[in-house]
Amino acid sequence: MSEVLFFLAGQAITAGAALAAIAGGVFVLLLLMLFASRRTARQRADEADEAAARALEMEARLRDLARIQAETSGRVQTMAEVLAQRQSELARAVSERLDSTSHRLGESFNISARATHESLTKLAERLVMVEKAEKSLTDLSSQVISLRETLSNKQARGAFGQARMEAIVADGLPRGSFAFQHTLSNGRRPDCAIFLPGDTRPLLVDSKFPLEAVTAFREAPTPERRKHAAARLTQDMMKHVNDVAERYLVPGETQ
Repeated sequence: MSEVLFFLAGQAITAGAALAAIAGGVFVLLLLMLFASRRTARQRADEADEAAARALEMEARLRDLARIQAETSGRVQTMAEVLAQRQSELARAVSERLDSTSHRLGESFNISARATHESLTKLAERLVMVEKAEKSLTDLSSQVISLRETLSNKQARGAFGQARMEAIVADGLPRGSFAFQHTLSNGRRPDCAIFLPGDTRPLLVDSKFPLEAVTAFREAPTPERRKHAAARLTQDMMKHVNDVAERYLVPGETQ
């Protein structure tokens, strides 16, 4: 063991020293390996603890996510139910509004239709009345023209006046209180004699009138012409009155 194996830096290295050095190196190496293994085990333990902590944290997060998902699902379900209820209420409200609007529109249409029908009926009635009025005006115009033609002739005018006077008297007085073409003591025959109560003298009526003077006065275009027409009418009226008095006024017999 004391045999010199080699020299190192001028120092003789024996077998025992070499073995001791090797043993020391192995021991140191073992210590280093032990420290390394402990450190590795500690690191692994730390990593395991960290992994376990992460797993616990992940599990907690997963539980939170599951809880949030459940809450979200419940809220979504609630919102879906609320939306479905609101949609149903909205559909019902829209349906009721449409029904009400349709009903009002139907009533308005019926009212408008009735009003239109009534208006058309009244319009048709008025058109019929207008047609009748036009026909009446046409007939009246024809009658007026015929009357004007009749009155333009003195003999025809006299006959027309006599007929109208007889109709008026017959409609307004009782039978026996008047007489047409009554003969007087002087031989004259007035158009009508009216017998008044309490008086034996009849009231005589002459149906003639000065039409030409009346027409000229009514149709005078200027004040000057109207003045002349008025003078002529007065003159003709006085002449007619005097003629009637001369013919029919008999003292003690007529009035």
